[in-house]
Amino acid sequence: SLADALIAAFAVQQGAILVHKDPEFDVLAELVRQEALPYKE
Repeated sequence: SLADALIAAFAVQQGAILVHKDPEFDVLAELVRQEALPYKE
């Protein structure tokens, strides 16, 4: 989604770690430092 893209871009720009529960961010693992929390069932 556009919102996810903006969140990821901001994390990259700030050099931040993206903490999330959204499996859609997994495709950005090579671009954004991430910490994935357990996904909701």
